[in-house]
Amino acid sequence: MSGKHVHYVVLAEFDIDKGSVIRHQYPAPTGLGDSFLAEAMLPEGSHSRNEDETIFMLPAASNKDIHGEFKARPPLHTISYLLAKKDDSVRRGSVTKAIAVCSPHTFIHAFRPVIRLA
Repeated sequence: MSGKHVHYVVLAEFDIDKGSVIRHQYPAPTGLGDSFLAEAMLPEGSHSRNEDETIFMLPAASNKDIHGEFKARPPLHTISYLLAKKDDSVRRGSVTKAIAVCSPHTFIHAFRPVIRLA
């Protein structure tokens, strides 16, 4: 296991025309389909809450690094925090976004205070 505590930080939002979409992935794409990740971060019915939290696993994968070489990635524990804010200036009447932290550590709940501040 690498010494990294966080492998990815991901931002998703609900787009009225496209549905749940990934807007940013840092430091690189996770290697999974964006639709899987976006749907896990913004589950069905999330529009009915002001905030929510989801915990899920990203399966192991192989990704290309910045040098084009494949590297194996372990399964990652992921915690996602969703926030919906009313905004009458948008068609849907609110803006819904979620941020997720992906870590190899099982104590993923330790990141809860950090993502709630983001």
